[in-house]
Amino acid sequence: MRDYLASKEGEPASITEIKAAIAPKVGVAPDSSYRSGLQDERYFERVSRGVFRLRRGA
Repeated sequence: MRDYLASKEGEPASITEIKAAIAPKVGVAPDSSYRSGLQDERYFERVSRGVFRLRRGA
């Protein structure tokens, strides 16, 4: 997830976008797994409901 969001250069992405982008690498997982991973505030910033971006400096 970090690599994908880093490639967006600060632009936010929805869980649906993130899921589609990394599914080829990690396979299929429920949305709750992505939400859990995105809760790490050291790396991710919640922009709005279901939308995240990489925290600056992460």
